[in-house]
Amino acid sequence: MPGMIFFSLFGGAGQLVANAIDWTPKDPAAGGFLKSKWSPVTFLSDEEYEKILEEKLLRVEVEIAIVDDNIKELLAAEERSNKGPTVQDPKVPEKGHN
Repeated sequence: MPGMIFFSLFGGAGQLVANAIDWTPKDPAAGGFLKSKWSPVTFLSDEEYEKILEEKLLRVEVEIAIVDDNIKELLAAEERSNKGPTVQDPKVPEKGHN
């Protein structure tokens, strides 16, 4: 008997919560749950989604440009170090001077 009362109350409360959550507006343009302030998901139009994708693409292109600049600087530094004068180790005698 106590189980029957508990599960009846539990089921009734669950149904009330389900009915409260499942409110659907009569007007389809109202947006339903996606447009409510409690929704963890937001509705995006095609234009908004396209704008977000363009911003992400622009960020990636900027990062690529920065990496390219860094590569050019490293290559230039390596080239300068290869062309620069080499320092002779004083312990190693030069060829031709015995």
